Amino acid sequence: MNFKERYGYWSPNSWSKNAIFGTKPTPQQRTEYLKYLQVIAQRKEKPLEWVQKHMELEFSLKSRWAESNIRWLCLKPLQ
Repeated sequence: MNFKERYGYWSPNSWSKNAIFGTKPTPQQRTEYLKYLQVIAQRKEKPLEWVQKHMELEFSLKSRWAESNIRWLCLKPLQ
């Protein structure tokens, strides 16, 4: 049972901040997480905004930074 099923609402977005990489993620961790989200988004046919939202949830990034970097990486072929 997930949080929403148990309590009837989604957990607060603030719980996602730094949940995976802590308070000082490296640029490499950000890039790898972005690639990971890109794979999921492609498989589940999610829009680019879905990737951006999840990057912002984890890293609390400003939208302009996240959008420019996500768009750039999503244009690159997966490796």
